Amino acid sequence: MSASQQLLRLERPGSSDFDSFWPGPNARIATTLRHFAVDDEEGLQLLIGPRASGKSHLAQASCRRRWEAGRQAAYLPLREAPLDAAMLDSFAASGLIVVDAVEALRAEDELLLLRLVDRVRAAGGKLLVCSRVWPDQLDLQTPDLRSRLQWGAMLELKLPDEAGLSAMLAHRAQRLGVHWSPRLGDFLLRRLPRDPRALAGALDAAYDRAVADGRQLTVPLLREILDPLATHE
Repeated sequence: MSASQQLLRLERPGSSDFDSFWPGPNARIATTLRHFAVDDEEGLQLLIGPRASGKSHLAQASCRRRWEAGRQAAYLPLREAPLDAAMLDSFAASGLIVVDAVEALRAEDELLLLRLVDRVRAAGGKLLVCSRVWPDQLDLQTPDLRSRLQWGAMLELKLPDEAGLSAMLAHRAQRLGVHWSPRLGDFLLRRLPRDPRALAGALDAAYDRAVADGRQLTVPLLREILDPLATHE
């Protein structure tokens, strides 16, 4: 698979596109990126947020939206693979380049990313960089790279509160085609940490089990799945 096709393949309904992203407190950011993915404006966007705040989802959604519009995009997940110097020249010509998890950038690759940023700017391209921390908090050895990242528009994602987590679960269940009851959300929130990724993963696991067994998604089914995973009542 080429690097420009590294969008994660999610087989269940509700994959990483903008429609499957529950916007909650981040609706403005989702709208901004939806337009950024396909408009003709050049520039750099820095998407900042803690773990499980939706950065990778929005990164992949941006690439997907651009590909579906018949335009070029490259997705570079730095936690999965280092930068490849041989590919950077072709990436610079892509309409949109997404660098996911820049905090995982290897020190020996900093100059490669700096070169990529400069080439994208010179070519009038678009760059979306995802990070858990602000540029001045990144552990970088290359001051010029830090300063380049600080040129971009900063978009800060916020984690949902408990009511938001309940709404997120209901939205995901609707995307999966699951008949949803608030009791299901309450049960998940009692049994698991307030972590969007963990909650979504538990719902997906329950959905898969329900489909495989030909059952409805119920509290007893959730209990069967979560008892080994539960951290607290």
